[in-house]
Amino acid sequence: MTDTPEKQKNEAVAQPQTGTSLVLRDGFDRKDLQHWNQNMTDSSTGHRRVAFIAFLSIFVFGGLWAAFAELGGAVIASGQIIAKDRNIIIQHLEGGIIEEINVREGETVTEDKVLARLQDTQYGPQLRANKLRRAILRTELARYRAEIAMAETVTLPASYDAEVADDPRLHEAQASQIAEFEASRRVLQSQLTISKNRENAAAGRAEGQREVLISDLKAAELFAKELEGRKQLYEQGDLAQPVYFQTQRQAAQAQAQVATRKLEIKRAEDEIISYQNQQEQIIADYLRDANTAIVQLQKELNELSQRVERMEDIVDRLEIRSPSKGTVFRIAKRSIGEVVRPGEAIFEIFPITDTYTLEVNVNVTDIEQVYNGQPVDVVFPSNRERAMVPVPGKIIYLSPTTITSEQFPMGTYIAHVEIDPDQQDQQILPGNVAQVYIKTEPQTLLEILARPITRFLYNSFKG
Repeated sequence: MTDTPEKQKNEAVAQPQTGTSLVLRDGFDRKDLQHWNQNMTDSSTGHRRVAFIAFLSIFVFGGLWAAFAELGGAVIASGQIIAKDRNIIIQHLEGGIIEEINVREGETVTEDKVLARLQDTQYGPQLRANKLRRAILRTELARYRAEIAMAETVTLPASYDAEVADDPRLHEAQASQIAEFEASRRVLQSQLTISKNRENAAAGRAEGQREVLISDLKAAELFAKELEGRKQLYEQGDLAQPVYFQTQRQAAQAQAQVATRKLEIKRAEDEIISYQNQQEQIIADYLRDANTAIVQLQKELNELSQRVERMEDIVDRLEIRSPSKGTVFRIAKRSIGEVVRPGEAIFEIFPITDTYTLEVNVNVTDIEQVYNGQPVDVVFPSNRERAMVPVPGKIIYLSPTTITSEQFPMGTYIAHVEIDPDQQDQQILPGNVAQVYIKTEPQTLLEILARPITRFLYNSFKG
């Protein structure tokens, strides 16, 4: 049966296809529009339900993760590898003029190797002059010590400094001191001999007076007996008065003569004692002068010896030596004849060691999260292998205050990181730059997000 044109037109108005879409042909009426709207509403409601469930799941699981999943934190800082004993800066205390340079930058040197030498135009002659003066003082000291010992000869020092042992001036001083010693000894012996002769003369006079005294005593004794006998005769009237008085005078004169002899003997004995004291005084003066000279010489010798030691130290330092085995990193003075100021750095040496330390600059704002013994991960950007695998380590030192420098004028804290010895190899060398991740206490995302709020509330209630 053939369809009429009107029926074909109505079929072309709206025919639903798969899903919610409609194919519009010649038009549609209200009934078709309601049908299309019903299909579309049912489809969008299902999509919204799925989206809501997905969003709710993400929110719940995300919230649980943010509240309970701990995130590892780290303070990031930069550092540089240094030798554990640090670089050695070689300076010169007194300064001088460079005479020779024996090394180049990058050269490996052994301990005590002569790196450079300064000109010996000032301190060397001074040292030799001081040593010569010290040798002469020792010779003079030996002479006066021989005088103190009352020795007959001078015993010179067994040895002198090799630089001056054959110096003609020293030999001249030795001969002069020996001659002075002998002359002084002759003067001493002459003075003692004169005094001794006078002592002997006084002793001889005393001895003679003693012998005469014996005769005088006998004469006085006889006169006393004669006077006693004549006294009895005089009292009996048998002896004239003048004769008796004459006998009295003779007895008195005999007694006076005895007294005079005793006085002469005493005077001679006093002279003997005086000359003996004089001899002792001559020796005492001789020893005193020698001892005074020894004290002065010893004082001067001690001062001179200290000066010689200082000068020897200065002369020894004219040869600038390496204090340890290492690599010459920097040479500040490169020209022969260049002047080195006192205390000026001349060389910088990397000591060769098996252990390296990482010096790290920690920002002031991060210092609250850093402490001694804290574990770290070290990455070396210049080393491709080390850049992929961090090297473990730990903080072994943290400066108590900030350190300012040209690179960090506001100041940073200095931390030393010890790298795990098992992880050190030949590719880790002094001067390598490293990125350091200082591990901090793990925190959840919720704690991290809440920190500004809690800090704000704390400061608000605190104020």
